[in-house]
Amino acid sequence: MWGQNYFAIMKNKQGFTLIELLMVIAIIGILAVTVMQVMRNVRFKAKNASFRSSVSSIKTVWTACCDGGGDIYTKGATEGDDVYICDDQSIIDAVYPGDNNIGAVTVGTQCDDNGHYEVTVTPGAKNTGSCTSVTYDETGEVSNVGC
Repeated sequence: MWGQNYFAIMKNKQGFTLIELLMVIAIIGILAVTVMQVMRNVRFKAKNASFRSSVSSIKTVWTACCDGGGDIYTKGATEGDDVYICDDQSIIDAVYPGDNNIGAVTVGTQCDDNGHYEVTVTPGAKNTGSCTSVTYDETGEVSNVGC
């Protein structure tokens, strides 16, 4: 019954078998999962880069603030777009980016006479990649968590 006659009939039959269709569907599924994972990683890297770029631009203002003898202000995670960075009168108009870019800013070490400071920043709502916080001082990035 399942001998040579079955295979002869299947050779002449047109179309795909169920097994062949299931194999193709399984391969497409595996490829789709792989592509989705790669895209997820790319999005996280882009969000981390955006966050670090925002902080890098603020670092210049922190350094200018300390060099001018001012103090760096902190920023809460939901304080909005009009939080000043420094109390120095020469750069008084400098404000932190909105809550989508930068979350909380915590000053660990306030400016001293030599221009040293340490500030920890968390990402905002738009930049929630794998970074959870980055700590900077006057020389650059000191440490990061999750980046």
